[in-house]
Amino acid sequence: MLIIGLWLASTAVTCDVNRNTGGHTFGRIVVNSVTTGTSVDPDGYIVTRDPGIPEAFSFRIADNDSVVFGADGTHLVLLSDIASNCTVSGNNPETVIVPPVGVFGQPGSAHVTFRVTCVAAE
Repeated sequence: MLIIGLWLASTAVTCDVNRNTGGHTFGRIVVNSVTTGTSVDPDGYIVTRDPGIPEAFSFRIADNDSVVFGADGTHLVLLSDIASNCTVSGNNPETVIVPPVGVFGQPGSAHVTFRVTCVAAE
């Protein structure tokens, strides 16, 4: 019985992330934040899919955390609300392409990792 309950719980999470609307199953964008250094940002960051357009969607993300957006196609992902003593290495925003179909015909996925380095705050 416990195994069935765990399977149902994991299925519910998967269905929510890969929601099926009108016969179209969306893929996902997995966004990770990796923070190193001292005096890390105390309130974390904000990660936004497609900033600057009405369909933009944001989540608050901790210093070393992950969030998932339902999406397919090409999108911009932006990390913001970064403390003044922290910097992001690499592209910010980052362009991602979520393929329409992934492995074994499952919805596609794209991954973004924002690497943040913080120094002692003055």
